[in-house]
This record gives sequence, C-alpha cells and structure tokens, in this order.
Amino acid sequence: MYHPPIKTFIETLSNVGFDDKAYPKKKTLNLLEDIGQFCSSSLLPLYSDTQLHFNHQKHIVNMPKGYQKTYQTMCQLGYPALEHPTAIGGHGVPKALACLIQEMMMSCHSPLFLGLSLTQSAVIALNEYAPPEIKKVYLKKMIQGQWTGSMCLTESHCGTDLGLIRTKAIPHKDYYHISGSKIWITFGEHDLTENIIHLVLAKLPNAPPGSKGISLFLVPKLLPNGKRNAVYCQGLEHKMGTHVSPTCSMSFDHAVGWLIGEPNHGLHAMFSMMNDARLTVANQGIALAEIAFQKGFQFLKQHQRSSLAITTSYAYHLAMRSLMVYTCLAVDQGDEDRVSLLTPILKSYFTETSCQHIQCVQKIIGLFDSDPSYQTFQYYLDARISMIYEGTNGIQANDYVLRKLPKDQFRVIHLLIDEMKTATPTLKNNSDYHSMIQHFESTLNQIKKSIETDLEAASACAPYFLKMSALMLLGFMWTKETNIGHESLKVCFFNRACKEVKMLKNIIHHKQRYLFHLQNNQF
Repeated sequence: MYHPPIKTFIETLSNVGFDDKAYPKKKTLNLLEDIGQFCSSSLLPLYSDTQLHFNHQKHIVNMPKGYQKTYQTMCQLGYPALEHPTAIGGHGVPKALACLIQEMMMSCHSPLFLGLSLTQSAVIALNEYAPPEIKKVYLKKMIQGQWTGSMCLTESHCGTDLGLIRTKAIPHKDYYHISGSKIWITFGEHDLTENIIHLVLAKLPNAPPGSKGISLFLVPKLLPNGKRNAVYCQGLEHKMGTHVSPTCSMSFDHAVGWLIGEPNHGLHAMFSMMNDARLTVANQGIALAEIAFQKGFQFLKQHQRSSLAITTSYAYHLAMRSLMVYTCLAVDQGDEDRVSLLTPILKSYFTETSCQHIQCVQKIIGLFDSDPSYQTFQYYLDARISMIYEGTNGIQANDYVLRKLPKDQFRVIHLLIDEMKTATPTLKNNSDYHSMIQHFESTLNQIKKSIETDLEAASACAPYFLKMSALMLLGFMWTKETNIGHESLKVCFFNRACKEVKMLKNIIHHKQRYLFHLQNNQF
C-alpha cells in the first residue's frame, strides 16, 4: 500500500513560502487528494518488474496489459497538462505544487512516469525554441498526452562527450534528412500513443567541430500526413531496473526532421529540456525513498521495533522534499540563476542519498523483503540508474563547482549564505547550525582559490563540496520547519549533518593539500 503524505505536503508548501493566494489551499488539497487516490488505486497495482515485448519484425514495443487503459485514463483526467501554462493549453499548476504530484506518481510507478516526464520536458523546449508552424502541429497533442516525446542524445561510441556524435542532418527542401543511431532512449518506442516525437541531436554539413556544431531536430514517428517516418527501434536495452520503461536503441535512416532553434546551437535548446528532466530525476529519488520509508515504518510497527537509522534518514528525506519544493518555487518565480545553481545539487545528492535511504530500509527489513508486501529491493533497482542518466553525478559536481558556483563572482551562493544566516534566530540554541555555516564559508573560500589556481584540485573536490552544499541547504530547510512534532527529527538531522560537514571540510582540505601537491605524479 501507498499512503499519499498529503498533510506533510501541505506543511511543506507552507514552510517554503508557497503563495496560497495564487493557488488556493482548498484547491491544492483537493488536487493532491484526487491524484493521490488515483496513484494508489490505479498506478500502484501496475508497478511490478514486468518485462516488455519487442517485435523485431515490426520494430514495435508492446507495453504490458493494463498500461494503455491506465494511460488513457490519465490523459482524460488531464494529468499530462497539469503544469504547462494555460496560454499553450495546460492547466497552469505551479511547479512547486506539480513536483509533489510528480512525487506521488513516481512513488507508485516510477518507470511509467519516466515517459510522461520526458514529454513534459520536451514541451518546454519546443515552446521556447520551435518555430510557430511546428508548435501548431505538435504542442497541443503532446500537452494533452495524445503524443509522447523522447530525448535522443547518446550514441554507442560517445556518452558524455556529445561533441563526438555522428548523426547527420542533411538539408532537403524545407526539412532535413536525419541519419544515424542513438542508444539508451527512454520511451523511444511503445504502444501507449500512436505518435512519438523525438528530439534528436545531429550535425549539419560543415558544422564546427565538437559540441559547438550540434543542432537539435524534431523527428516524429508519424509524419503530419500520417505516413511512417524512417525512425525505428532496433532493440531494447538490458538494465538492472526500470524494466517496464522501454529503453531503446534507435535508428534514423534519412528520417524527416525539422530544425529546432538556431543551427549549431542545439545543446542550448536541448538543455532547457534536460534541466527540467534533472529536477524530475532528483524528485524520483525522493519518491522511491518515500514509499520505501512507508514500508519500513510499517515493518517496525508490526514488529514493535524502532530504528534510529531510519528515523535519521527520514529527517534528511523531509528536508530534501522541502528543498525540492523550494527549488521549484524558484522556477515559478523566474529566478533562473538560483535554479541553475541548485539543479546539479539536487540531481546528484538526492539520487545518491535516496538510494542509501532505500538500502537503510532494506537492512532493517532484512529477509522479510522477499514478502510481496515489502519488496523494497525493486525500489532500489529502479532508483539506482538515477545516478547515471541525465548527466552522471560526477558531471553534476563539476558543473556545479566549475561553472554554476563561480558565475557572477559567486553571487548566488553568497545570497543563499546570507539567507541561511538570517534564518538562525529560529534556531538560537542550535550551535550545530552556526558551526555548519562557518565550516561551509571557510571551505567555500578554499574552493574559490582552487578554481583560480588549480582546476584539477577543484574538480577532484567537487563531489565533496556539492555534498557539503546540499547538507547546508537541508539545514536551511529545517530552519523553516514549523511542525513542533518534528522537533526530534530536527535534532537527529543536525546531530549527524554537523559531523558530516566537518568531515567533508577535512576531506577537501587534505585532498588539496596532499594529493595535488605531489611532484611528477609520484605517489
């Protein structure tokens, strides 16, 4: 069973400053309750490790029984359109609220929601960069869920370094012929919808070398005239988890496509989609940890036991949800610099920490996890991939420390530190919080020097500083907590987080002092 934590959701929205005048509290409550009921009654029963069927001759992926009906119900209820602006046919639900709806859906069926979330992210990119004639044909049906979207980046010979892609786009009349192959394409083929809209990275003739020569193209499965386009699924990738999410290898054989955005500026357009997807992946970690925690607390109650490990992990979990809503609120407010800084932190820290939280529950439940009423091992298998896709966590750390952090002379991080300091009066007796801020500021100064003088050292320390930043932000979220009943959880959090921050400070200090001051690489 899954019990939507509606009360906690409402408290979280209030704590981070969600404006209930813009979206009334009663309307918010009704929406959360209705979708929570749908998730627990319709999505959760479908959540299993069912295998997909791939027809090699027809290049078709068949979803398991019951998925088409459930997806059609979701579309009829208007769920795919929830967070899109009303100006383009959406319902205009604020992202701060929509992320909680996302969480419920991913708690109950993370693999299925992956397809939905990519369509939502694709709509963002198309709405911002596509020409009017493309928007007219594709946006409405994607927003309504009649058509889904995919993101086609990776190729077999290149993963992270997209500058090495070989997929070509040859101009022809008023469109392009796209030729090449892509791998690891989530929901690249399925039978939930008739049409699938692929956003594909490719290179034009005589394009500049590397990532500066990448363009973005819209390549539909079915052309506007109804004919089949030359884009086909060649097989399903074999994965540790998320088996019911079709992850496809795709081929494009002179497929018809249209340019999105400016030539050779495809990464810029694609990253409007990618950054939204990264927040969704971060939220996936929270979602799977939430249902695992519910199973863990159920087990402890049935066996009349308690666990400090689960209690402490849950304290982190609540703060992570608050930080997710806080970040999405910044999206609603148009604070792009703040969102840009926070996104790699959330994507990296939330996915890694949530896997640890699920493992914590597994250790408590032990061999009882083979009981169908628990099965938290499936949540771990489905969560583990989140540390890899949409940019690995190591890349997120380097992006945070080497790009996002120094922007505008570290302006955004200093604004956040000032906010953290003004929050301390609500925790007057909490010396741990004051100590964490001091350690963070001194380490930030050290990172600044490394960025100026030794980029390799800064890069090596990036994952540790990202984690340190995340812990500071979680502490900041706890200063906003108003529920007196959570006081013991707050104590659990700061008892552990303060020790972690001190440890990370020492790791960063010694890593730079010793590892990167060696002569001639002699260890």
